[in-house]
Amino acid sequence: MKIFIKNMSMAGIIILLPLIFAQSCDRNHLLHDNNGTLSISVSLESARAAAPDLSQDDFSFNIYGDGPGDSTFYVETSQGATTALVNDLAFGTWEITVEALYYGEPEAVSFGDGVATALVHSGYISECPIVITPFEGQGNLDITVNWDNAEVENPELEGSLSRIGFDPVEINFTMGTGQATASLTLDSGIYTASFVLNDGEDYEYGGVVDSVRITNALTTAGEYTIIGTPAPDTEAPTVPTNLSATNIQSYRVSLSWNASTDNRGVTGYRVYRGGSPIGTSSDTAYADTMVVASTLYTYTVTAYDAEGNESGHSESIDVSTPEAASVGQIIADHTVVDRYDDIPEYYINEVKKMYVQVIGESHSAAYRDGLDLLEDIYNSFQAETQEQGENDNIPLGPTDQYLRLNRLYWNGSWWFSWGGGEEIFWTTQWARDRMKTNIAYCNGTGANPLTAIGFGWCWDITDTGDRSELDTEYGVHWYGRSYYWNGSDTDENYGAWGLDSSDYSITGNLVSMETYCLAVEEIDASSDSTVCFFTTGPSDSTEETGYQRWLKHAYIRDWVSENGGVLFDYADILNYNDAGELATTSWDGHTYPILHPDNDGEDTGHIGNTGALRLAKAMWWMLARIAGWDGN
Repeated sequence: MKIFIKNMSMAGIIILLPLIFAQSCDRNHLLHDNNGTLSISVSLESARAAAPDLSQDDFSFNIYGDGPGDSTFYVETSQGATTALVNDLAFGTWEITVEALYYGEPEAVSFGDGVATALVHSGYISECPIVITPFEGQGNLDITVNWDNAEVENPELEGSLSRIGFDPVEINFTMGTGQATASLTLDSGIYTASFVLNDGEDYEYGGVVDSVRITNALTTAGEYTIIGTPAPDTEAPTVPTNLSATNIQSYRVSLSWNASTDNRGVTGYRVYRGGSPIGTSSDTAYADTMVVASTLYTYTVTAYDAEGNESGHSESIDVSTPEAASVGQIIADHTVVDRYDDIPEYYINEVKKMYVQVIGESHSAAYRDGLDLLEDIYNSFQAETQEQGENDNIPLGPTDQYLRLNRLYWNGSWWFSWGGGEEIFWTTQWARDRMKTNIAYCNGTGANPLTAIGFGWCWDITDTGDRSELDTEYGVHWYGRSYYWNGSDTDENYGAWGLDSSDYSITGNLVSMETYCLAVEEIDASSDSTVCFFTTGPSDSTEETGYQRWLKHAYIRDWVSENGGVLFDYADILNYNDAGELATTSWDGHTYPILHPDNDGEDTGHIGNTGALRLAKAMWWMLARIAGWDGN
């Protein structure tokens, strides 16, 4: 099989593709509805005029055809034959080129050629006479070869020109960036040009084969683009350096390191804990969220590229996580859900004396409905909940028969309001004062002492209506909503917020998770008898919004770990199922916890009844601890 690409004189992109030569047209032609036959006859009369002794028996002919729709054919005649019949050709105009090979020497040599145009008709035999003209004189050839410079690191281009019956001609190229050129003076004739591009000494990137017709006193120009396959990348990135741990908490270890380099670029980094991979990162930082308190961990980091080449391990570091909570702290998370039935009867009865407010919007329904579900299953855990107040929004009065929990609050006038978002509880000083007034009224004039109060998060943290600029420290944009309430009406949504006041430069919002934590402490400090507890919120978002929400929840956990307080970890409770299995997801190389499918649903508060029951069990445990139970 020969590889032949014709019409060198036209610049274009050439891809190395073999064409099948047969005694008829290309296979595509056989499917054409309008096919015809071409009768080609070759004459040597012009050549005999110059050399009368020439005999047609000393010649054979190579016949090339280019037709409609890139159709082609190639025919080789036997020695002495001067005619050829080609069937099944597409209807239309064909350009026919004939190369004459002379056998008067020990081997055949390229003698001359002829070119003609023929019109093929459907159902007819079209005639195409061609006169051979001997090659004479010399012409010029200008060659340009292009390639993708980014794919070939060490280009070496080899080229040659071969002609039947003559010694091959080597091509000496002038190499450039992504391109090579050459100019030659050649005897007239038809040549086969061959170019091979190597990447270094051992790898062949690709090549081109073409037919070149050199005409006396003329210049032929050809431009080619070699499209090949890059050499395999076997070089691994350099080893990451200066691995260090920052912001070490009982729930999280933050790692950072210096960047690696690679011959084709670093794709990412793989983080190992105790010798096993735990996640990847596209930048030089990673947060391990799967740690537990009071534990020693060993970390290393490797770098990898797009081909999967991985560097060696960095130097290892040891990290010890602190205790989950100090003296005076109470943290209700997934670890306490199954301990609700450890509560002594005495403290169950103490909790039945309590009045608790969880101020929130739709998600807060799960706090209330979960308590009702638990009571239906275990009669000893008696509770009465209120979505809205009865008798002009009046909360149920003091009793020792059942726990009372609702989302009512004294509005500062003469009645209780129900529900409310961040603008009612913590985003402004007006909101914080309203909660302190609510506590003072319940404990005083209202004669309905309030044991505990907390904020029931909705999608406040992840509302996608607003997004901050990129926080380069954490690699995320911050989301959220923070409505502002001035006491008479609601102003505009101030939008997304970050972790602390330093994020104002990218959010434009003075509200942050630090604002929330300070608000809880301020409200808690307003009364010696009422506990304002911290809460986390829903964890059902994925991708970037979910990861930034996890960071905000982690900020609350870290705050309580460092500063004390009572935390009802709503998110952590629902990230685990009843079998103790944690659900996780990943974004941009970060793996973080997410709402477990077993707890998902729309039964109440945008979760399932199973999740609501878990919240209720943890709530009873937390309130028993507030009542004085030591948890044992």
